Amino acid sequence: MFWAFGLRLDTGCVLFLLTLFSSRYRSVEGTEPDSKAVNIAIVGAGIGGSSCSYFIRELFGAQANIDVFEASNRIGGRLHTVEIAGKKFESGGSIIHPKNKYMGDFVEKLGLKKLKSSEADSLLGIYDGEEFLFYGSRWRILNFIKLIWRYGLIDLYKMNSFVTNMLKNFSNIYTFQENEQAYTTVPDMLKAMGGDQMYEYTQQTTRETLEKVGLNPTLIDELVTAVMRINYGQDVTLNGFAGAVSLAGSQGGLWSVEGGNWKVCKGLLLSSKTTLYMNTRIKEVLKNNGNSGEEVYYTLKGEGQIPNKRYDILIVAAPFEIPDYFFDCKDCKNWPSLKRLGQFWRTIASFVHGHVNLTHFRFETTSEVPDVIGTSENPKDYFNSIGKQSPCENRTNLDVEETPIRKVFSRSDVSASQLNELFSQVDEMKVVSWLAYPHYTPPEKFWSFVLDDGVFYINAIERSASAMEMSAISAKNAALLAHQYFTARASNSQRTKADLSSKVVPKSEL
Repeated sequence: MFWAFGLRLDTGCVLFLLTLFSSRYRSVEGTEPDSKAVNIAIVGAGIGGSSCSYFIRELFGAQANIDVFEASNRIGGRLHTVEIAGKKFESGGSIIHPKNKYMGDFVEKLGLKKLKSSEADSLLGIYDGEEFLFYGSRWRILNFIKLIWRYGLIDLYKMNSFVTNMLKNFSNIYTFQENEQAYTTVPDMLKAMGGDQMYEYTQQTTRETLEKVGLNPTLIDELVTAVMRINYGQDVTLNGFAGAVSLAGSQGGLWSVEGGNWKVCKGLLLSSKTTLYMNTRIKEVLKNNGNSGEEVYYTLKGEGQIPNKRYDILIVAAPFEIPDYFFDCKDCKNWPSLKRLGQFWRTIASFVHGHVNLTHFRFETTSEVPDVIGTSENPKDYFNSIGKQSPCENRTNLDVEETPIRKVFSRSDVSASQLNELFSQVDEMKVVSWLAYPHYTPPEKFWSFVLDDGVFYINAIERSASAMEMSAISAKNAALLAHQYFTARASNSQRTKADLSSKVVPKSEL
């Protein structure tokens, strides 16, 4: 019933056959830019960078030359898949909410296929290290009755109303961005969505937020905590806005992309007619301050294929909190310092092809094992959750008798003894360790979306909450800021030329 909110959506086979699998490609459908071309560099080929390239192309048209730099050898950033037992599974950002407009639009425009999540029919159990505090049912009516009995009808209604109201306010951003409203700071964007309260959620914990809503301690300590640990690996001390985003997954209707969510990034980069530089790490940005009458521009340095080019606009689509992603900018005004940034949260995803240890969990048959085992914030709970997984492709050929794949989320590596405790049989196991999202410690502080003239930072938004849709919204904001910046610069340049022209003395007066 409760799954990730979207942490962490094919123009068809013909379009993807046009991709050149090399360190650099340009879409064969690209058009030559006009004489007023603008050079734009985007650092990062995850969902933030790829969706920004799409929005940049929408706003600038053929005028933009878009170069995307990716340090790794693959597209997708924190969207990735892992293969185990001959099938592929989402190992990064896995689930998308039905209210996520941009992700839904991308999938439709790219001709990709949605895979419906099975959370509506999932059996949920909440474990405290010794016993199950809550054990639901696959029958929806019975499950609802059990939830009411344990947590109270009024409190569940209050929680649902809180999430519904948050989503309603959240959706305001789509109207604002359709009208080309852009924001220079995260607090300004949040306040535009839902007033001061939306921003205040980031300044207090999820517990504090839900206590003000009137939820009882049992609901917060068990159900809400289990959802936080599943989605963000943290507990109810994370900020209230991230907590609300996490709880939104409890409303159902979640989905993912057939073949892997990373395919959205690939499709967006192709449709945007970008030039993609793989295995290219940016280490330094040099700023020209417009000396000798020149306009401000930036040049890039690092490892890999970096063109000798002047960039009018630079967009950073990689979290500076991860040291491997951090690079410096000489003479930039608001460039973040690595020492001043908060940490990212490391999560361990262990994919296990095997059978749960019935004795450890005190079950008699495999049918009793919950599809989702959530946990409370108890020192005895050395794992955050254990979730039965569905592959991201070829679901129609699944054999119900096959040994299932389960994903164990934990804050540290699962030891051999712990693995033997949780599973009576392990046929295969693969572990993915990654810095998935910020370590939320409210009151949150935010970097600006604007790092300098023509330099914009997409990942500033992640300090409020991390999700694919959040990145897409911030990418649209960066594209709007970039377009407004370049338009204003062009307008100022024209006025300067006009002023100089008016000061020229006619030959008849010489």
